[in-house]
Amino acid sequence: MSITAGWHQTPAVTASVTRWTGPQGQTAVTFGDLSTAEDVILMIHGMAGSKERFLSLALDCVAAGKAVVAVDLPYHGARRSEPHGSIMLYPPHPQFMKVSASVCNTLLAELPATLAAVGVTKPVSVLGHSLGGRIAYHMALRNLDVQRVISVGSPIGVESIPKGATFTEKDYGYWQEIDPFAGTADIRRVPITFIHGEKDKVCPLFTIERLQAQMRETSPDVQFDIKIVPDAGHEFVGALEAAALAELIGA
Repeated sequence: MSITAGWHQTPAVTASVTRWTGPQGQTAVTFGDLSTAEDVILMIHGMAGSKERFLSLALDCVAAGKAVVAVDLPYHGARRSEPHGSIMLYPPHPQFMKVSASVCNTLLAELPATLAAVGVTKPVSVLGHSLGGRIAYHMALRNLDVQRVISVGSPIGVESIPKGATFTEKDYGYWQEIDPFAGTADIRRVPITFIHGEKDKVCPLFTIERLQAQMRETSPDVQFDIKIVPDAGHEFVGALEAAALAELIGA
């Protein structure tokens, strides 16, 4: 385990920044004081991204009195030396299903120890983008220690796989390992917000709406909201990021 501490300064805010590397290669960076902040936010990026893409958003959250932990997915960011780390895995890449499931399940298994190692002692609010949003949702589905989930442009269900991508039954089996439609009756009772771009062509909106309908049947006491951002696509920039920040600092 190695820890490197430093400071990052912008005109808007100065925040203490600590980088952490775990014994199994896990990586995280924290912003602000985890021990005194009123809310700790866990940020999880999407496929082909890294924890560094949250820098601006994290500093805005610190300015609002929050603390932030951002992590790299397996095979991403500082973890690119792991198998598949140099592959931009998008359908119809033959390893997409298997590696996506591995990324989700590995990070979900790691997160409790990672959060404890960097000093998180309270339930976190979770913000995830794309594949990271699917993981954020699963933190509630698997009853991890969360108080809120915000998922931006999340791929839900096999319907999210673009048309024309050809996979075997085994491939779909990998994806079903992280199917959010399973076990909705046992989900942790925390507020869940999906933020979706009106013009998102990567993750169809109807899959989120179908999940919301199922949630109303199995767990009507879960607060499940969908917020659509006009003219926005899938990438987590501009209007989508502003909508996510509004949700985070309004929590």
